[in-house]
Amino acid sequence: MDVRPYLKVIVERKASDLFITAGFPPSAKIDGELRPLAESAFTPAQSLDFVESLMTEAQKKEFRVVNVTLLLP
Repeated sequence: MDVRPYLKVIVERKASDLFITAGFPPSAKIDGELRPLAESAFTPAQSLDFVESLMTEAQKKEFRVVNVTLLLP
């Protein structure tokens, strides 16, 4: 996934945070308020693709281990 358009928007709008959550549109905190950056929500696969596109291979491996651990009873 090309995350550059989202990163460009958060820089241009001087956002302090970027929120990527499955089931919600990507959003940013701008002037203290959470504002959507798109109309449609990200699927779980899109959310994962987005965050993994920012990670190294080592970070992806650790991220997957942590996520599997959180799912265990």
